[in-house]
Amino acid sequence: MKSKNTLVAPVFLVIIGLGLLFSYLGFLISADTEKNKLALEFERQVDSYIAAIEQEVSVHAEIMQNLTGLFLASTHVDREEFKTFTQPIVQRHDTIQALEWAPKVSQNQRRHFETLARTDGLASFSFTERNQRDAMVSAADRLEYFPVYYVEPLLSNETALGFDLASNPIRRQTLNQSRDSGKILTTAPITLVQEKEQQKGVLIFAPVIQGSTNSPGQRRAALQGFVVGVFDISDMLDKAVHHAKQFNPDISIKIFDTTNPDKPEELYQTSQTATIPLAEKFKQQRFIHEGGRVWQLTATPQPAFLSKLAWWPSFLILIAGITLTLLIAFYVYMLMNREKSIRNLEKLRSHELESSKYRTQVILDTALNAIITINNEGLIQTFNPAAEKLFGYKLDEVIGNNIKMLMPAPYREEHDGYISSYKATREAKIIGIGREVKGQRKDGTTFPLFLSVSEAELNGDSIFVGVIIDLTLQKESERVLVEAKENAERMNRSKSEFLNMMSHELRTPLTVILGYLPLLKEQDTLPEPEVIADIANDMDAAGRHLLELINDLLDISKIEAGKLDLAKAHLSTAVVVTEAINALTHLAAKKHIELISKVEDIDLFADPVRIKQIFINLIGNAIKFTTEGCVTVAAKRLENSIEFSVTDTGCGIEADALSTVFDKFHQVDSSSTRMAGGTGLGLAITKKLVELHDGEISVTSELNQGSTFTFTINNEVGTT
Repeated sequence: MKSKNTLVAPVFLVIIGLGLLFSYLGFLISADTEKNKLALEFERQVDSYIAAIEQEVSVHAEIMQNLTGLFLASTHVDREEFKTFTQPIVQRHDTIQALEWAPKVSQNQRRHFETLARTDGLASFSFTERNQRDAMVSAADRLEYFPVYYVEPLLSNETALGFDLASNPIRRQTLNQSRDSGKILTTAPITLVQEKEQQKGVLIFAPVIQGSTNSPGQRRAALQGFVVGVFDISDMLDKAVHHAKQFNPDISIKIFDTTNPDKPEELYQTSQTATIPLAEKFKQQRFIHEGGRVWQLTATPQPAFLSKLAWWPSFLILIAGITLTLLIAFYVYMLMNREKSIRNLEKLRSHELESSKYRTQVILDTALNAIITINNEGLIQTFNPAAEKLFGYKLDEVIGNNIKMLMPAPYREEHDGYISSYKATREAKIIGIGREVKGQRKDGTTFPLFLSVSEAELNGDSIFVGVIIDLTLQKESERVLVEAKENAERMNRSKSEFLNMMSHELRTPLTVILGYLPLLKEQDTLPEPEVIADIANDMDAAGRHLLELINDLLDISKIEAGKLDLAKAHLSTAVVVTEAINALTHLAAKKHIELISKVEDIDLFADPVRIKQIFINLIGNAIKFTTEGCVTVAAKRLENSIEFSVTDTGCGIEADALSTVFDKFHQVDSSSTRMAGGTGLGLAITKKLVELHDGEISVTSELNQGSTFTFTINNEVGTT
């Protein structure tokens, strides 16, 4: 029989061998963990680049959508309107090379368009294309053209005017795809006709299709032309990359257009340095789908980035493992030689078990998320402090009770069935998966939460561990984002309606003036004096209406810019109301409406011009929407202010529209054929003027009975 000393050496060597092996494995695992950490950091930064590029692309798509709306909102957009609309956009976005309008022109219409453009100030305008030598020449005869007719900025983009976008077969294919699908599409990288240095860019085509269309054939017939965005692709991508969060120059970025996988075209590349073999393991490729194109982003870490890889924890684990191996070997050596070592080991293991339990309890007590364990009957066994805070129950109130007490209907009624079904079939519907459910607090309130459940076995019995994340703040944030999106969409609709309305309002008086001018230009065929007087009256009314529209726009611009100053003075309320009524008497008389003033002679300290403007706006608005009856103005003195009211017997305002009557460009009927004209700025200006006098304005109304606008003016001398 071998002695104890004979067995010690082999066991000692085996322990050392295993210890060194596990130490080396620990070193490898730690090194791999550090690589994974750095890889996650690299992936996060790549995600930020992708998000920044997609954001930049979405901005450009929105610009094209808004520019398309300009043409859809008007029957004709002239060169000056196009310039006015696009100049601020180009100035705000330095990645825009040009914004263009390319109408659909048939072969029969070509000469007309060329003549019209020359008459419009473009003396050398003609339809052009590039020949095989890349030189600009006159466009060949074809059935259909898409020439660049408007372009902003015009400076440095003159060579693009008249260029037929359909002259290039590949570009023509993109135009046809955009037309047939009705979608905004992007071209492959091209050489811009505006540049002499062969600068690369992309064109974004947005079709302008009038009316409702459901098929490619209908879209071809309704196509008016294309809004074209010319973008410097290098500047655009460089801006996006450098605006990405935590931009890191130690990461090399390459972007290719891989729509045609056989012929990828380089779009962008950051400054590049030498790479090392390790970088290939971190390299990532992502794809961005933009306007019908596929862009491939390849990100590669540079040596400076990889230098962040920490090796010292791995070496520390290796050294600690070797040290621990020697200690264990020494411990086993002592164990096999002394019975006392066995008792010491038992004490040590017992202590380690208690420490493990203590650490587990500390983790549960300090965890930020609620952690609850239940047995296979659904009874609560543990309930950590975070769960107490979340549900409002104390530990002794829930231990031993069914977990259903923390659930609202219908989860409460269904829970026992879930457990029974799982015990019978072992089919998990939430265990190991996690899902969003509702929780119920002690006070009965419910809240959204994310529940993940795992199963464990303890002393032969199954227990279920649930980790709960409160989603209340997340849901509130989502709600706020949805409201912001809806508000943005509502404002966008308001702008579109305003453009449509202004187009109608400005054209109406101009049509009257321009329609009468030919009758007065020929001295030999002048109408009778009575007719001339009627014409003059009509032209005067149209001019005054046009001036009113322009004054409204100027007033709201001054107010928004904070440049409207008040010139306050002492004045009589009775006098200023009488002047406003006298100015509108002829308008009320035409509709047989009585204007009544119940305003006493009260001294008012305010701006005479702006106070009169307030009354004219409110009384005029009341006359517009009153077909019979009267408009009454009243006033009463308050402690430090005067309260005025303007009441009519008109059609009234619907309840759901009351909250928006003072919004800019808002009208109860915003169509171009509405009963009452105007810019929709009158009440917005009135509200601003009242607020400049430290007052407030409100409205009450009953449908088909009338409305009352009430406002106060601060009457303290010295208030600005």
